[in-house]
Amino acid sequence: MKKRWIAIAMLAVLLMGIGGAIGKVGVRQESDGSTYDLYFVERDLRSADGGDALRSEERTLEDSGLSAEELAAALVAELLKGPADPTLKSPFPKGTALLSAEQKGTELRVDLSAAYSTLSGVGLSLADYAITLTLTQLPDVARVRITVAGRELDYRSRQVFLARDILTVPKEDVVGTVDASLYFVNGDGALTAEARTLNLYEGDTQVSAVVRALENGPETKGLSAVLPEGFKVRKVWLEEEICYVSLSSALLEGQPEPETLSQAVLALEQSLLSLESVEEMRMVNEAIAKPTIANMVETGRTPLLTAAQLQEIGYDMVVFPISALFVAAKAVYDMLMDLRANGTTRNCLDEMMSFSQFNDFIGLPLVRELEENRFDSVAKKLR
Repeated sequence: MKKRWIAIAMLAVLLMGIGGAIGKVGVRQESDGSTYDLYFVERDLRSADGGDALRSEERTLEDSGLSAEELAAALVAELLKGPADPTLKSPFPKGTALLSAEQKGTELRVDLSAAYSTLSGVGLSLADYAITLTLTQLPDVARVRITVAGRELDYRSRQVFLARDILTVPKEDVVGTVDASLYFVNGDGALTAEARTLNLYEGDTQVSAVVRALENGPETKGLSAVLPEGFKVRKVWLEEEICYVSLSSALLEGQPEPETLSQAVLALEQSLLSLESVEEMRMVNEAIAKPTIANMVETGRTPLLTAAQLQEIGYDMVVFPISALFVAAKAVYDMLMDLRANGTTRNCLDEMMSFSQFNDFIGLPLVRELEENRFDSVAKKLR
């Protein structure tokens, strides 16, 4: 099989004036400001159009001279006031207040007061997406992270929200799926693969689906976006087994650190190459009429797919031979480095088993019971 090569081409955008004429859907310019769609919950779902739980209500704001963060704060403040339409209701608990709104790249972080943490289940999801759909109308806001008093809600299944996750797309528009390993940054600053199954819509290619998912950011807690501000893919095309990617000139204007840019390009390259790797794995299973086994080694060349994805490709068994060893090695290394720096293991206690927990884990109580029974048996024979 021919190896596909990834060529990253940085092409300058000459028609700089075009971008300013394009606005996001939902925002309409008026003489006294701009009109935005604020999303609330249907009071009676039985009468809802199409059964949608969320519906928008127009609100005009005087946004002249406001920064993106100030405008986001104003929109959240309007949301917390509740709807004017009596057929709608607010998804937010009484007492919910905005503490801060901070934008970093295309991600907007909204920090709310403790009252928001009383939500759970469907109620929490509706509130999260009411905020997300409202704020992603703003230019350069692709995703929203919602925290409470500076902390993420651990019981959430995800922490970053995208408008496309809830915008109703007819099922017939999804023409297929593709498995890929998307590369993002972990807590140590290294690239880590996130196994994803991406939807392909009418007019999509596998490459464009991967690029879109990279721009939208990770879904896994502990990972962060790898593409720096201004890293926007304008066009992707294939020519004679070479994939060309054209990037916006805004990337050059932002002048990111060379290390940051190199890491972003590497993440894009590895994510695109994972398409070939997954396809190779599928072809192997189709060609071999015997049981197959997938050997998952983290940070290796093979994409790190889930057991369900590997089963769909055709594997009969999957092993993770050194995952536990990698985790144990890192834990030992972190403890030793902390001990070296501080002269005590006090900072590591939360990461350790207690003495009694360890004894139970290795089965020491059972060993003692067997020993006692053996001694009693021997003593009886000696009498």
